[in-house]
Amino acid sequence: MKPIVLPDLNATNKFGLLMAQAIEHSALIGLSGEIGTGKTTLVKALAKGLNIKQIVNSPTFIIMNEYVSGRLPLYHLDFYRFAEGGQDLTLFSVQVNELCQSPGVVVIEWPEYFKLGDPASEFLEGRDHLKICLRYSEKADDMRIASIEPVGLTAGRLVKNLFNLAKDVLIYS
Repeated sequence: MKPIVLPDLNATNKFGLLMAQAIEHSALIGLSGEIGTGKTTLVKALAKGLNIKQIVNSPTFIIMNEYVSGRLPLYHLDFYRFAEGGQDLTLFSVQVNELCQSPGVVVIEWPEYFKLGDPASEFLEGRDHLKICLRYSEKADDMRIASIEPVGLTAGRLVKNLFNLAKDVLIYS
């Protein structure tokens, strides 16, 4: 799938709003990228598109924020703190799995750090989810590139809906 160019903050916000419109009943989204590439900015726009009234903040230090005032509940998780490993995440994975089974939107920042089992595998492995990776563009400081990969039928429908809504808005690299 062709990467999407997000030339500035407004484009990132528009992308998040469109993604919210594209979600039917539920979505599991893995959001990766270096620090400062706009992961939380994208989640804030997604929340706005879901008509969430609460203030959306990064859950880096508390792991998860829950927002239930919108069209669908939004569960925003940040696993950056798991980067060094060594934690037993089994019980936590049961809780996250329950969230993934209910209607709503689960966004996991840094999903690559949520490893389970021996040998360790990522939590999202084998699950229907949308992978989004944000990276800096070499062309401009404000510009980001979003790589999108649907894994599964629900994620595939979400991407199809998103591209139908955004056919005149998105720029491809």
